[in-house]
Amino acid sequence: MDTLILKVATRMIIGFVIGCAALAVLIYVHPQHLGHTHGINYLGLALQVYGFGLPFAVGFLCTSFVFEPDHRLDH
Repeated sequence: MDTLILKVATRMIIGFVIGCAALAVLIYVHPQHLGHTHGINYLGLALQVYGFGLPFAVGFLCTSFVFEPDHRLDH
């Protein structure tokens, strides 16, 4: 059971980091499209990080379950 919790947590964190990296690239390339025209709005940035990171985390977790050998996570 501890292995399952560790695998789920690891994959959620990796997916969240990928989502944050995608957001960082988008803000670097086109900050005005995400509402950062007059500097960085920190509340908006925090909500965008959550908005990009969480779907990537869940998507990475679900995708990794599909590619798990024998569809077992507890070994």
